[in-house]
Amino acid sequence: MTYSIKRVNAHLLAVILLAFGVFMVGLNTIPVPTIDGAVRAVMSKTLLENHTLWPISYNGQVFHDHPPLFVWLTKWSMQLFGVNDYAVIFVPRFFAFLTVIITGLICMETGLSPGVALLSAIILVSTRDFVLSSVRGYIEPVLEFFIYSGFWFALYQKRKRYFWPAAMAGICVFLAAFAKGPVALWPLLFFGIFLYWNGQTNRRRIALLAIYLGAIAACVGVWAYWVNSGNYWDSWKEYWFKQVVSSALEGRAGAQAFEPFYFIKILLKYYWPWLPLLLFAIYRAIKGLLDLQFSPQLSYTWVFGLFGFGFVVAFSLMKWKFWYYIAPAYPAFAIFIATTLGLINRSETYSPTVDRKPFAKITISLSILWILLAHCLPIHLYRERASDVMLFKEVISKSVSTKQVWFFNSKSDHNIIATSGAWYFGREVFKVEDSETWKTLKLKAGDWVITDKSTLTTCAEKWCQESIEILEGSPNILLLKM
Repeated sequence: MTYSIKRVNAHLLAVILLAFGVFMVGLNTIPVPTIDGAVRAVMSKTLLENHTLWPISYNGQVFHDHPPLFVWLTKWSMQLFGVNDYAVIFVPRFFAFLTVIITGLICMETGLSPGVALLSAIILVSTRDFVLSSVRGYIEPVLEFFIYSGFWFALYQKRKRYFWPAAMAGICVFLAAFAKGPVALWPLLFFGIFLYWNGQTNRRRIALLAIYLGAIAACVGVWAYWVNSGNYWDSWKEYWFKQVVSSALEGRAGAQAFEPFYFIKILLKYYWPWLPLLLFAIYRAIKGLLDLQFSPQLSYTWVFGLFGFGFVVAFSLMKWKFWYYIAPAYPAFAIFIATTLGLINRSETYSPTVDRKPFAKITISLSILWILLAHCLPIHLYRERASDVMLFKEVISKSVSTKQVWFFNSKSDHNIIATSGAWYFGREVFKVEDSETWKTLKLKAGDWVITDKSTLTTCAEKWCQESIEILEGSPNILLLKM
């Protein structure tokens, strides 16, 4: 089926405006997300202040939890926009925005209809865990963008029969690995198989694989030269062996056991309303295979389904798990579902409903309306995960007292204040976890104290009598040592 340029442009514009409305609206009013976002912000600010790229450190402690690309991007964003919340938020939001667009472009590059491309974008931006992993300061948006950009280049190579897209797919795999390490192993394998399948002749297959792997090897060579010239081998060994291998095989600090069905439970619990359609897509794909239906649409249904579930299977083999680990699977799932729905409505005599102009026009109109409303009205575009942090930051960061912040005995914090305070308060937060250690500390005049309100009511120590209440949050209280 052929599509007019106007129809493609209308649907693509709808994808762009939809992605912009979800991820890029109101960034100047949104604070940096607590924990991950704030920690990465401090790391980036430290690199900027030290005029360096390595090592990555937080409050003087070197971190090897992830490769540095995300922190580098945030540092460069700070150089462009200044050291502020907007510069930090821009990076994950912008790459989430691009990921939605590349998802739509993948559909069109595959030969699927513009309506299916728009439908896949709608499914993706209404996927709870994809959105959450994109707005909480996580690395996933950068990872996903490079993974699916590599996918697009592999598809482009198949259609155009060029060799250079194979090299670009390899570069994208390396950049995905430089964002979040071993996650890129599955795309590396998958794209290699896909390019080999595209080759058609043995000579071309060998050439494509050589170019693909050669591009990755060239990137690794540049990385190795940088590491060697900066004498960074020891710190990278820490990352590979203590972070990657230890987390996968033992769990980080032994904190999590092997649970093979963890991500199945995540899908069952949170992947609504798309879970029934995902199951239906699986049924349709298997039924088509058993019925010996070998249409291009059905073939690509299998390609996207296998690619998405590859992340689920791979992460299920690890001991250390978080709900957002399988976020890279959601763009593939969105296309998998949208392709199946497109096949249901497909007809040789007329376009499916999603390919008609009104579908694109309605999406464009609603997206523009939302963008205008969000810019003109005081709509709350984020959820406070640590209201006390936001409340106390105005007092501490603007105070004439430049002394340190102590954090003690908050039973409901889950480490949010201790990890996020360095960005919000503009100074390091020293967390004290037990009463005996607290009693041995000597607070100085001008020191800030954040503690649970119940602690203050039962406190008989000298510092309590010498401190005044500055601001009451929920459930914490801010004190100033006099």
